[in-house]
Amino acid sequence: MRLLTVRGRSREELRGRLMAAGFSDLISEQVASRLADVGLIDDHAFAKDLVERGRLKGLASSAVRRDLLVKKVPSEVIESVLAGYGSQDKARALEIAARKVKSLEHLDPSVAYRRLSGFLGSRGFDAEIVSETCRQTLAGDLSVPECAECD
Repeated sequence: MRLLTVRGRSREELRGRLMAAGFSDLISEQVASRLADVGLIDDHAFAKDLVERGRLKGLASSAVRRDLLVKKVPSEVIESVLAGYGSQDKARALEIAARKVKSLEHLDPSVAYRRLSGFLGSRGFDAEIVSETCRQTLAGDLSVPECAECD
């Protein structure tokens, strides 16, 4: 029960923790099933919560998917909760970049481009979205350098 008080967990993640603590596979499965039956673990609700946290952090769909996989959420649940999330990646990247660019205005354009692209990349956005977003965002105030590494 202490495992569930720290944060939510997926069914498989909980089973894995129980087995790592020395419980048999059968006992781990029974405990996970019982907790799911009484509503203490719910993969779908857990995944929706992680997606919402990813949205608030400004993460791309690929980063959220990776987090869900690490937490051992079943793939069918991942597909269900991420439906439509990936289509918003471009808009999310533009929104994040618009906020970030204010702190980059004093920098040389090539440095600003590099920092903004690194920032977006660290949020899990793919190279195409990063490059396009950086060019669009920086074009207003800064000239965007042609950069073979950035494309």
